[in-house]
Amino acid sequence: MVVCAPLFLAAVVGAFVAVNPRSRPPVRRRSLEELSEGAIVAAQDEHGMWYNAQVLATSEDKYLVHYLGWEDYWDEWLETSRIARIPGAPKKPATEADLSPEAREAFRRKALEANDMWQFNHFSQTFEGAFEGTGERFDKTLASEASFAAALDLSRRDDVPDVEPETPHGVWAAVLDETRLPAGGLDFFQTLELRPIDFRGDNVRALDDDAAVLGGTAANVNAFTTARASPSELVCDVWLRKDAKLVALRVTYAATDDDWIFARADVARLSPRGTPPDPILPDLGTGIYDPHPLLNNGKPVHELFLPDKLTCAFPTRIDGAGVITLDWTIGTQRSQVDRVFERPDASLSSLEITDVLVPEDLDG
Repeated sequence: MVVCAPLFLAAVVGAFVAVNPRSRPPVRRRSLEELSEGAIVAAQDEHGMWYNAQVLATSEDKYLVHYLGWEDYWDEWLETSRIARIPGAPKKPATEADLSPEAREAFRRKALEANDMWQFNHFSQTFEGAFEGTGERFDKTLASEASFAAALDLSRRDDVPDVEPETPHGVWAAVLDETRLPAGGLDFFQTLELRPIDFRGDNVRALDDDAAVLGGTAANVNAFTTARASPSELVCDVWLRKDAKLVALRVTYAATDDDWIFARADVARLSPRGTPPDPILPDLGTGIYDPHPLLNNGKPVHELFLPDKLTCAFPTRIDGAGVITLDWTIGTQRSQVDRVFERPDASLSSLEITDVLVPEDLDG
């Protein structure tokens, strides 16, 4: 992981960062000659109020500053008379080379934990609640094989036993309950606890059944993905929520002696329980807006063109890297979600989402 200087500064000088203004300069003025880009200072706005800020650029006797905790819109050039030092604040950006190995490792761990929790919060806020709807299963030839009723309940808890290594957010979990009827192999999770550490891309943990592992879990904007791998199957989920509509794509691959071959795909359409579902438009999906290079590498790809302007694309076989894509247009917004992976082992390289505006009278 590359240490990002601005993030590091925000971490180490947190005691100095405040959004609230002050009417007096926090320190007496001192020479500003050694200030450089990235320095943390006190800056006075046009109304005479003092804010903590970061120097973005210098030019002779002026400094371009960003007021910490405020939008970039407020960035401005200030003369030295409106700049003051903060005792103990860094004069220049900290870099990885400035840290001891112990401090570097501690910072990396905190940064990872903060990202884990951010994704966990984003996921639970986007998908928390009770959903119900219907789904359709497609076999290895993409023929419709079965229909099913789908229900999904996601709740958030803060009292689960902590896990090793201990983290400040170790007691949090999102509890996922899923039902698919009729039964007979259509169920996948049933009940599962997702913890913040599960949202670390390289984290894979064992499940209790069939020597399976869970991994490749991530949340991005209004998309979510996770995967389960066992010696016989690789199952990948990609979800996308738009207002009251939620689409959950599940692609299953079966193991062969040399690679993994597509076995089936489930597409569930859900809406909040107790509310009338939004109508599913008859318009079929028109393809993938911006195909990932792994969909254009010359290897066979399956595509499902479904009602409600929905398209799903995934490789027919996997022997290494791959991508599973969901493309969905509602109104004037078209969204594409890519689950990208390097290996068929439930790991994840990235979860990418692309949103574009399209005219309402076009299919996108």
